[in-house]
Amino acid sequence: MNNFDGILTEQEIKDMATYIMMEPPQPPEMSLAQMKKTRKVYVEEADYPTEPLHGRNWENFFVVIERDVGKVAIIDGDTKEVLVHIPTGYAVHVIKASEHHKLNEPEESGPLLVHDGP
Repeated sequence: MNNFDGILTEQEIKDMATYIMMEPPQPPEMSLAQMKKTRKVYVEEADYPTEPLHGRNWENFFVVIERDVGKVAIIDGDTKEVLVHIPTGYAVHVIKASEHHKLNEPEESGPLLVHDGP
């Protein structure tokens, strides 16, 4: 690392070293009740389809990150057709399927459903 003599005073260097070594403050955490208040439910679980809404091989879908436009694309691996572009609202860098994560509690989420039309 560069020496900061001549740029910072000796006291400023000591202050910077002290600041870097300080324990960062803990961010406030939301309680489960607070999270549930802000949760938006777009489709009720009772309204989930019980079977795919298309005749495609959904087990051969794959996801492509469109990082520069803030979207991900779902692509049919059989036809190589882009089925849908999903806006993420931020730059996605990694996508992992939930079955690769070790969860302490069961995750209550619905399946990813893609349909052919509006």
